Amino acid sequence: MRVMVFGANGQVGRALCKYLLSTGVDVRGLSRDHNGGDILQLADVEVAISQYQPNVIVNAAAFTNVDLAESQVEEAYAVNEAAVANLARCAKAVGALLVHFSTDFVFDGIDEHPWGEEDRPNPLNAYGRSKLAGEKAVVQSGCRYVVLRVSWVHAPGHKNFITSAMDWLKEKNSVRVVHDQWGSPTSANDIAWAVKAVIDRAMRDSSVDGIYHFANEGFTTRFDCVRFIASQLHSRSNVELVPVSSSTFKLPAQRPLNCRLDTGKFKRTFGYIARSWQDGVRETIFWK
Repeated sequence: MRVMVFGANGQVGRALCKYLLSTGVDVRGLSRDHNGGDILQLADVEVAISQYQPNVIVNAAAFTNVDLAESQVEEAYAVNEAAVANLARCAKAVGALLVHFSTDFVFDGIDEHPWGEEDRPNPLNAYGRSKLAGEKAVVQSGCRYVVLRVSWVHAPGHKNFITSAMDWLKEKNSVRVVHDQWGSPTSANDIAWAVKAVIDRAMRDSSVDGIYHFANEGFTTRFDCVRFIASQLHSRSNVELVPVSSSTFKLPAQRPLNCRLDTGKFKRTFGYIARSWQDGVRETIFWK
């Protein structure tokens, strides 16, 4: 089996390539600095896919800067919709399964229940709208696909909420953190393991094609997540943590307050249950 991974230097792409290689899968990881790895260069991407003839294409490349997307809307859509549509077209041409990542930000976060796949998306910001447009491009392409909506992704060695919180706790005596945003910090390693479960099942059964929610088990607020990190970093556990509302920070992009995802469909279909969010965060904190 041949798997081609776009965005191989990102949080998810790097974890996925490492894990698939460890299981003996033939993996070709591409990033923007590889010929054919820049998903905006449509002709190069087409050549790379045509030459490699992958059985599975994983798109881990995306425009993920939520605030910057508000002022760079065209750029966000170019990466998150147009390039995704091209990948889907290429996947169909070579008969490959496309595994594509989307986001909890396709929901407005107004309701308090964990979001299911059948709930109506209603993004609050340009990033969420561009990712939803990418989902629709995949579904409408006619290729085989599994779209994974993921939540609060983190990995060591990358900039994300967990590593940023670690920096705040090391550098400051007092940290303000929003207490009204709910979600599940999700480890890139768990996402990599989930993708392997998807591939193993989907290559045998095309009926599993569709959209799924995946995240580490359990829910927390951003404030309680930082409090957990502080408890793990015992030398900084005395840092003052100040809970504040989301309206305190005047950011360009509005965030949904409820990013909790119902992952039941994924677990029933693929038989993989992720670790707790605490175990995933602990791994990122103490990664050597």
